[in-house]
Amino acid sequence: MSATTENETSSITSNQSLIDNKPSIKEVLKNKPFMVLFGAQFIENVGRAISGLALEFFIWELTRSPLKMGILAILWLLPFVIIAPFAGVYTDRLDQRKIMFWSNVLSMIASLGYVIIYLLRNVLTFTRTYWLVVSEGRAIHVTEINYGWVIWPLFIFAFLNSASPAFFFPARSAYTRLIVKKKNLLIQLVQQFFKLLQL
Repeated sequence: MSATTENETSSITSNQSLIDNKPSIKEVLKNKPFMVLFGAQFIENVGRAISGLALEFFIWELTRSPLKMGILAILWLLPFVIIAPFAGVYTDRLDQRKIMFWSNVLSMIASLGYVIIYLLRNVLTFTRTYWLVVSEGRAIHVTEINYGWVIWPLFIFAFLNSASPAFFFPARSAYTRLIVKKKNLLIQLVQQFFKLLQL
């Protein structure tokens, strides 16, 4: 009788340990640090997408130049090519929370730069008006508009704003492993959440 009871008890214990090791979406959703990180990342990704689109339209409105829109798109993606391969190494060695904080500060500075440039666009735009002689006795009135002091700062802020997630994403991935139980990382549920945010 006691051998049967021991077998039942060990069977119940092993079944309970299997249940305890099973990944749980409810557990992840109840994890407050993860949900705060998830919410903040969601808000940042929405803001980054909107600002990127708004910049493209703003550049188009000012210049009507597909070339300048293309330059902006390249500058928007360039940090991922240049910085991201090295950022992962540093995020493993440094405090991930500080990296996430400072990358968000950098993004905030760039976003404030967008607003300042937009508000001062009329002050930073230079116009030059002159008469151009086309032939003897004929001249045309020409007005040149120079948006250089508006466009180039926007390009710099776009690069800085895009450099921010090049550091943030590896730090977030490393930090997520610290705040979510290993059993829940195995199903890559957490990574799926963040992939949804990037859409």
